[in-house]
Amino acid sequence: MKVTGNDVAATLSVAVVLVLYLVFLAIGRVWFIDTVREMAIVVLVGGLLSRLIGGREAFHPRWPAVVGNFATLGLGIVAAMTGSRAVLAVFVVMTAVLVVAALSIQARTDVGSAAGAGATSKEPPR
Repeated sequence: MKVTGNDVAATLSVAVVLVLYLVFLAIGRVWFIDTVREMAIVVLVGGLLSRLIGGREAFHPRWPAVVGNFATLGLGIVAAMTGSRAVLAVFVVMTAVLVVAALSIQARTDVGSAAGAGATSKEPPR
């Protein structure tokens, strides 16, 4: 798998959100985040930033990714509107699952295309 700067930035944005959420769970507040609604907004911003930076073209067919993205976005909006800790927890998990799925599909696609081309451990020049 060829890791790009966009992949690293997108993954780091979600990693920061996950750390903030875990601290929020343990302590009940983080710096400027005092309520569940505020935490939901931070996760929404982090997830959207990750999606914009690391947009994945590796999803084929695209409809599962689109459904997953909109379902996760809907969960985030519901969490921000209701302030529900349970909805926030599901939203954070789904955000992390989308990033892991995108990276694993990208890795599998890269490996499959390299093997199909008869490539060795070195990538052919582009």
